[in-house]
Parts: sequence; C-alpha cells; structure tokens
Amino acid sequence: MIKKLVYKSGVNRENTRYYTEGGYYDCDKIRFRQGTPQTIGGWELISPYTYLGVCRSLWNWETLSFVNYTGVGTNLKFYIMQGGGYYDITPVRAQQALSNPFTATTGSTTVAVYAVAHGAIDGDFVTFNGVTGLGGNISAAVLNGINFQITYVDADNYTIEVSTPASAADTGHGGTAVNAVYEIHIGAEVAVSVSGWGAGAWGSGTWGYSSTSNNPMRLWS
Repeated sequence: MIKKLVYKSGVNRENTRYYTEGGYYDCDKIRFRQGTPQTIGGWELISPYTYLGVCRSLWNWETLSFVNYTGVGTNLKFYIMQGGGYYDITPVRAQQALSNPFTATTGSTTVAVYAVAHGAIDGDFVTFNGVTGLGGNISAAVLNGINFQITYVDADNYTIEVSTPASAADTGHGGTAVNAVYEIHIGAEVAVSVSGWGAGAWGSGTWGYSSTSNNPMRLWS
C-alpha cells in the first residue's frame, strides 16, 4: 500500500525529536514556501579581502551620516571594515628610536634587527620609518611603512622577513634615524589550560606544588 507522507511546515524546537514526529526538528539553509521546504543560497563572502588572525569579536554600528562600519577583532589585530575593505587600526604599544639596526645576509629574506629592550614577543608586529636602505635589493621602500611580523630572538634582537632576498651590496644597516613602531602584543587563538610547575603565579603554593591555570584567548571589548 502506498501512503502519501505529509509533514508539518516549519521547524519545531520547542519539543523533543520524538514529540515532533511528522514535522521538522532541525534544518540547514532551507525556507518554507506554502508549507514545502526549499533550499536557500546559504552563506556568501561579505568581502573579497581577508584579515590576519582568528576573529574573536565583531561590532557593527552606523554613523549619523548612515555609513556602516564593523569592528573586527582577531587574536593578532583589530580592523575596521567598511565597503568590503579591512583597515588596520591595531593600537600602538610603543615607539623606539634605533640607529643602524638592520643586518642582512646575502641571498636571504631574513633581516636581523638590533633593538635594545624592544619589549616585543614572538609574533608581534612592527612598522619602520626613516630607513635609508641597506645598499642593494633591500631599499628604503622594502623596509619603510611595511607592517612586519616579528620572530623573537632575545630581549635585544628579533628578525623580520622582507619581500626580496638581500644582494651582496646590502652591507648597510639602515641609517641612524630609524623609528620602530610596535603594536600591542598579540593574543592566543584559543584558550589553553596549563598545569604543572610554573603554571600558577609566582610564589603560589608550596615548593613542588603542581598548579593549574588558564591562558585565555584574545578577546576585545
């Protein structure tokens, strides 16, 4: 015997799956038209451009002149999105005057930076201005105004990656009036629980005590 199955339209989440027998309890990317489910387009990219990091906060507002903005906070940076473009407005932590800080190696895109007590951590971002260039492929344009991500070496040194490998002529060190602008420290992508020796605050617990703490993800407010 053939029997026509008639389902109730709409999605009912007020009751259990068993109680919703003969209806829809869950769905994905559908709409109901005259009682019949139809597929909808689903998700579309809001912008062809991308941003750095994992997004952990979104805040949307409209100005009195009806311009729409969205604040996008990631674990690495903070952006304002307007008209499909992302504009980096990550706050600045510090500025540092440097003298001849750069050292390049022929054939390498890694440039070493000497900056006493720079205060940066691995993965932070820095922008330079006032650089005169190193004499060869690494010109002033390669270093000035570019946002570089730092690879931490020690308290007085770090490295950056430039867009072109150094030539044998890159023997200079960038000039005596270099200004380094450091953004605030980056944050964690996800919250990570740590345990064992050194996990808690200094001096907490007795000697040899194994404590537990939480390294929180980067959140913006």
